[in-house]
Amino acid sequence: MSPNNNYVGETRQSLHSRNLHNSFKRQACFSLAQKPFGATYVWSSIINALQTQVEVKKRRQNLKYFNNCFIGSDAVDVIFAHLLQNKYFGDVDISRAKVVRVCQALMDYKVFEAVSTRVFGKDKRSMFEDSSCSLYRLTNVPSPEDSSFEKEYISSQRLEKMAFNPPPIKSESLEDLWENLSLKPANAPEVNLSASLSRQVINEVWQEQTIARLLQLVDLPLLDSLLEHQGVRSKLPQPKKEAGCVITSNYIDREILKAFSDSQTDEWLSAAIDCLEYLPDQMVVDISRNLPSQPDKADAWKLLLFDTIGRYYSQKKEPLLSHASDIHTGITELLVNGKTEPALEAIQLYLKLLDSQTREEFRRLLYFMAIAAHHSEFKLQKESDNRMVVKRTFSKAIVNNKTLSKGKTDLLILFLVDQQKDVLKIPATLHKMVSDKLMAVQQGQDPNKDTGYTFCQKLDQSEYHYSVQKTTKAELLSLLKTIDEDTKISAKERKKLLASPPRLVSMEELMETAKGVSNMALAHEIVVNGGFQIKPAELPEGSLEKTVKEIVHKAFWDCLEAQLSEDPPTYDHSIKLVGEIKETLLSFLLPGHTRLRNQITEVLDLDLIKQEAVNGALDISKLAQFIIGMMGTLCAPVRDEEIKKLKDIHEIVPLFRAIFSVLNLMKMDMANFAVSSIRPHLMQQSVEYEREKFQRIFEKQPNSLDFVTDWLQEASDDLANLRCKNPPSPGVGAAASRVPVLCPAAVQNWAYLKLLKWDHVHRPFPETLLMDHTRFQEMQLELEQLTLTGAILLVMFNVAGAALSNLPGFADKIKTIIKVLLTGMHLPSFNLSESLATVGEKLCAEVSSCLSQHGFMPLTTEKEIVLKGQIQTLGNSDNTICKLIDSRIQEFLESYLASGHQKSFPAIPGGLGPIQREMEEIAVKYVRLVNYNKMVFSPYYDVILSKLLNKEESQLLG
Repeated sequence: MSPNNNYVGETRQSLHSRNLHNSFKRQACFSLAQKPFGATYVWSSIINALQTQVEVKKRRQNLKYFNNCFIGSDAVDVIFAHLLQNKYFGDVDISRAKVVRVCQALMDYKVFEAVSTRVFGKDKRSMFEDSSCSLYRLTNVPSPEDSSFEKEYISSQRLEKMAFNPPPIKSESLEDLWENLSLKPANAPEVNLSASLSRQVINEVWQEQTIARLLQLVDLPLLDSLLEHQGVRSKLPQPKKEAGCVITSNYIDREILKAFSDSQTDEWLSAAIDCLEYLPDQMVVDISRNLPSQPDKADAWKLLLFDTIGRYYSQKKEPLLSHASDIHTGITELLVNGKTEPALEAIQLYLKLLDSQTREEFRRLLYFMAIAAHHSEFKLQKESDNRMVVKRTFSKAIVNNKTLSKGKTDLLILFLVDQQKDVLKIPATLHKMVSDKLMAVQQGQDPNKDTGYTFCQKLDQSEYHYSVQKTTKAELLSLLKTIDEDTKISAKERKKLLASPPRLVSMEELMETAKGVSNMALAHEIVVNGGFQIKPAELPEGSLEKTVKEIVHKAFWDCLEAQLSEDPPTYDHSIKLVGEIKETLLSFLLPGHTRLRNQITEVLDLDLIKQEAVNGALDISKLAQFIIGMMGTLCAPVRDEEIKKLKDIHEIVPLFRAIFSVLNLMKMDMANFAVSSIRPHLMQQSVEYEREKFQRIFEKQPNSLDFVTDWLQEASDDLANLRCKNPPSPGVGAAASRVPVLCPAAVQNWAYLKLLKWDHVHRPFPETLLMDHTRFQEMQLELEQLTLTGAILLVMFNVAGAALSNLPGFADKIKTIIKVLLTGMHLPSFNLSESLATVGEKLCAEVSSCLSQHGFMPLTTEKEIVLKGQIQTLGNSDNTICKLIDSRIQEFLESYLASGHQKSFPAIPGGLGPIQREMEEIAVKYVRLVNYNKMVFSPYYDVILSKLLNKEESQLLG
């Protein structure tokens, strides 16, 4: 409602109500203390305000017209403003809830009555509703059945009678009402009713105070769009129907919809049909011509309505809330910060500034959105929540603010839907501000005194622009200076502060991103892991989930057994199980399996099975045998043994239980077959697919490469430091130098090598490698164990001599022993010192035995002590031998990585011969993983490295 509608209606009654006001002007000033019956006077004054100020007009609801009506929220607004303005109860704080109770009392005493709209097939309730959807009519106003003459003219005598002759109510009842509301008429100063205000003054006060209160809640940089906003013309599809108007086919179609709505008892349909009033004739005609022919087609009818209304509003060029877009930003900031109550009041004030036609259209659309969003029994889309579908469909029709992020727009729309019942009410704070201002105007006081708002000083255009530029520059310089001088802020944090703020991500975007990541991870796993298979989930033994699952399953099968043991047997659960088995068998069939599909459908006909069960002719064992035979036809050869075991089970309940167990295995087989079928096609498209999926994630979250940047920056710094410490010797080419050249390829290779030394506990892994995080971690553990194994073998052959190094199979036997004894070396409970002592004892025994078998002298006691001691020292973190083996393994991996796609391995560094096979196996897995990651994400790495290396070069030149 616009401010005009809160005090003065635009009906023909206003012409005659002026005479009524003139009679007030002739009266002298008085106070409530002078009245013998103060409660009765307040009552009469409230009724007079309601009858003369509430907007009474012809209204339309559910495609029906109702004459001489007003809405419940308007009545509350009028009485609220009247009580606050006249201060009948002194400075007592009057809440809106108390005013609603006053309206309920007026309704109980027949001052007005609810209009019988018969929404949802029944009349309105007798309870008064503070709502924009509830219609009421004054009892002394002509009803729709009155003559047209009485509708057109109401005598001033009758209005005066309405004002000063309210329904007879005992003074004691009124006093009880005020007492129940904790309100008592005060001996207030004289109330000057002769100082009546014009409608223009009242409207200006309402608009001024609305904007003033709004500015207290929302920080607006400019007021131009708010102050210059003009009412939008009505967008109703046709003019009001007057007597004698030609009834067109479009009108008939709308009347058909009205008749259909009257025949329904569904709140959803009534709200939707209310919105059709704003749709073009052609859309309404299309809907009316496609009415469902059967009553049970309500869902199809709802989908047609929703799609049509959604299509119309998605095509609208101008959203309903289009003016003063800065207010949208202020309201969403309040919501983001959790200030829901100030945000609700700001929305109420903002909607108060709308023109009446736009406000009414917004009310109907928002009501329909709320009904559709919270209607859980009817799904708009199978895989989406109703609230999300409604938000996506109507978001741009409500707010289409380019300065708002999608997340904030979604937050605002969902808040409007959730608060639909309250957003169109007028806040009590505004009522108080308006009443104080009007009282000050009436009493001739300074209207700007104690209004709670300081008005701005008027500036000319040049001064205004100069002030804007000066203030903006000063604030920006102050902010930059504060950030620059704050020593507690790191360089990385300072960079983040000066960057763009993080974008709010909606729950819908989060779910879509998570789905995209899951799909990308699955595709990546299928391509990278050649042995990938889907396996059934196995719950941990003794876990709560496993216990609950076993209890529920046992209860189900016990219930089935009890039903089949009855006389006669009850087959309800059995038939449902057969239906599930039927659907599962059909899901295994390919499109060409027509004969098998017909056979399954014919034998497992549930309707026929139900009839057989009713007539006592059902042979459940025969059905089970058919199911087992069909499973044997469709299963993989690996399941033949399980199918054979099913034929040996003769009791029905254990048989059904076993059938479902085998069907679950067959589902896994089918899924793995599908994976193996798509793997060749997926491998051809995997690089582009993963890059495209990651690009979508990157567009939604631009900070998705922060850890990658840090990872590459660290590798670049390490290489630069290495070249400073070990510069190439004069005359030695880059190829001969062991330190790589500082180029993008070298930095990438060095960065990948750093992943094998990564601190997985305290450091986040680079985003582009998260899907391979586990693989790199496993390779790191394998290399650590292989390094220790190589060091042990090097020590052993050095002590035992060269005689054993060439013996076939001896090194492999020792490696097996070491691997067994070092199993679990990365677990916290593993004792490395004790394990190395055991390794020393075992190796001494094996070496001496082998030397004796081949005719050599066994190890002496001194050599055994030396061997055991050297093996024991390998557990120290700074052991020289372990460091040597580790550096040579890194050198080998670096050479293989730098060789590109060459199939041959580089030369094995000295001392690594005994572990060559294991090292090459790890190198193949590692390089394959690195090369695939390069193919997918190299465009992102190249952009980051170009910036980093250019920065490094500029620093060196500087």
